[in-house]
Amino acid sequence: MSRGLGDVYKRQLLAGSLTLIATGASAEGMGEHADFTENFPAPDAGLLQPENTSIVRSDEGVHLHLDLMTPAAGSYTYPETIGPEAQTQPEVFTGWAFVFNYPEHCETPFDCGANDFEGAAKGGVYNFGGVSNQFSQDGGGEIVLNGATDGYVRIVGDILAGQTPRSDLPPETTTFALENPMGAEIHAAIAPHGQFDAATIADELYNPTGNPACGCWWVAVFESPEAAQDVASS
Repeated sequence: MSRGLGDVYKRQLLAGSLTLIATGASAEGMGEHADFTENFPAPDAGLLQPENTSIVRSDEGVHLHLDLMTPAAGSYTYPETIGPEAQTQPEVFTGWAFVFNYPEHCETPFDCGANDFEGAAKGGVYNFGGVSNQFSQDGGGEIVLNGATDGYVRIVGDILAGQTPRSDLPPETTTFALENPMGAEIHAAIAPHGQFDAATIADELYNPTGNPACGCWWVAVFESPEAAQDVASS
């Protein structure tokens, strides 16, 4: 388990309003793959692989793309709030990005974690998408049919430089906007929500269940491009 999303969020993530939802077309063949992935909910299944992830960086922001092989309902670890009766298809999933603008200033340089939000590393949290097996949420708050994903849960979204992060995640912590998209260390995660419910879907697509420390989120870690330079120079 990396120090990144394994212990970043030992405090419960709180529900709140979303600053950004952006789901869209595939970014196949573009950008860089995750340096590694963590399959906490179903470690033996390996449903999230680096080659099925990508990040495209520019001065304007980052574009994230995660393809999780669709897990069989009830076959993996769920957040405690999701009972057995809700562990069935179709299911809802949300995407979360934990951004560390200056990872060289993390307690362990280029290996950021729980204690690095408020310091010089300038950490922030964003929701970058939400989908179910059948539906997704667009930026205008409309529920739309999700495109065919060929056996994958696909979450795609953008985080713009300067965009306001979630202010309540983690609780009582000062967070920072993305300001170094070309050099930030970014941990992208998929949180499961259990069975689709038309009465709650709009809220669920904006809010997390559990937290990465629960062992029930899939995680892709995109190291800073500067990390390799740091290793080479050491």
